[in-house]
Amino acid sequence: MSWLDQAIASLNGGAVSPPVTPATVSVTFKVDMSAVDTNSEGVYLAGGNFGQEGYLMTDNGSDEWSITLEIDANNTYLYKFRNQPSYGTWEGFENADGLVAGGCGSGTWNDRFVNVDAETIVLNVVAYGSCTADPY
Repeated sequence: MSWLDQAIASLNGGAVSPPVTPATVSVTFKVDMSAVDTNSEGVYLAGGNFGQEGYLMTDNGSDEWSITLEIDANNTYLYKFRNQPSYGTWEGFENADGLVAGGCGSGTWNDRFVNVDAETIVLNVVAYGSCTADPY
């Protein structure tokens, strides 16, 4: 219900319902791996809020990898891309130097971050280890 509809309902003695915020939101993450040798076992969204194992991304056929996840609304999420499975370690993540230089690194480990509100998000494609589509 729009603010105008709520105002009219209120003036007419009707009940006014607060806007509903979705519990989860679709967020699409994308990374271009064409400037590096991509691990044959795939690219992962991991680290930060997504843990050590992370999520295997899908190659669109031109070494651009993506994944869409349903995540809780109204939160900030930290993450990095990893050019391999975890193999039970924290190895294989993109180098933080490009993230720090580009200003998109946050927190102790210079993770990428995304602020998730109540709307679906499709993030711009970034080069592995860079804050932009251009490799670092």
